[in-house]
Amino acid sequence: MIQRLLMLSLLLPTVTACNEAVVAGADATVAVDAGSPQPGPDASFVCPDPLPTAVPDAGPSDDDAGPAPGGMGPPVQPETCWEATSDWPADFSCTSPDWTAPECGDGLRINRPANNSNHIYLPEPIDYQMPAPTGGAHRPSWARWGEYTYLPTQRYLHNLEHGGIAFLYHPCASDETLQAIRDYVQSHAGDETGPFRYVMTPYPGLPTAIAVLAWENKLSANCFNSTDVDWFLRLNYRNGPEDVAVDGRYVYTWQRH
Repeated sequence: MIQRLLMLSLLLPTVTACNEAVVAGADATVAVDAGSPQPGPDASFVCPDPLPTAVPDAGPSDDDAGPAPGGMGPPVQPETCWEATSDWPADFSCTSPDWTAPECGDGLRINRPANNSNHIYLPEPIDYQMPAPTGGAHRPSWARWGEYTYLPTQRYLHNLEHGGIAFLYHPCASDETLQAIRDYVQSHAGDETGPFRYVMTPYPGLPTAIAVLAWENKLSANCFNSTDVDWFLRLNYRNGPEDVAVDGRYVYTWQRH
């Protein structure tokens, strides 16, 4: 019994010095500023990934997210540190107020097989050759499902790998377009595995107003058409290499489910 207690004590997370919200217990909340665009990352600081206190593949820290796959390990601290690498864009707000989406037209579906799905640890940067990629190397810690002020590519790709959907939008997309996306995801009932698995984020340099992404598949469009998105989800939702419904540890600038 004493040996078992000693082993458990080694697994329990301890407080670390990092730009992250520390969870004191099951009822703790994560305080993340998800309002106006965030200040730039501190180039001298690198957040370890995974955190030194992490138990590999451990579950999320909020008890409403469900158990970790296989019940592996105790909860860990949410990962809220900046991506202190070149992956983080200098500005993800609207820098061209006069930008308007081209004529709506039909959406364009793109299938691009992933060259790999490797996990790359910070601080090593990850280079992507195409805008709004739908597969490739990414960080080991995926994001909590929901909307973000900004979610980096190297995080949302891991969510796609887990069968989720990413809703990307041009930073200057209209309020009507953003509200149409929000209304859609909020109306989605989810399924037997839990709530609808999605992330939503602006994407600087997106060539269209929106892009709906699944693993290896993309629907690019200049307006939000729920019929097209329904069709895309029927083909691609929960169709990634891994079917994982649980929330991830990355929560920086997370706004809402």
